[in-house]
Amino acid sequence: MANHSYAESEADFCSRITREEDKMNELLSLVQTMNACAAQMQRDLPSLSQLLEWYENPQWLGDHDRITIDPPENLRCGVLSEDGLYDLFADISEEAIELEKLCRQLRTITRR
Repeated sequence: MANHSYAESEADFCSRITREEDKMNELLSLVQTMNACAAQMQRDLPSLSQLLEWYENPQWLGDHDRITIDPPENLRCGVLSEDGLYDLFADISEEAIELEKLCRQLRTITRR
């Protein structure tokens, strides 16, 4: 076995390696979560498109008017709230912009 001399103690070395291992494991977990979220959003794109189409159609306004005049009992109707869908679409759009920024940063960092 070779006799090596290192400037740092074994405890400092182990502490650093453990810290970097923890970072790697956290990032691996985030990548898995990110992949799962992206796959789910990809699968739900048709629903998003259909919901937007309905929201922009006069039928949404008719449904909204009907629910305010004669609401059926126990019907979940958050989709007919004044700002519910509008806010959802705005949130999705804003999140897409933030994700684009994040993607650029990730590409910059990993291209070193």
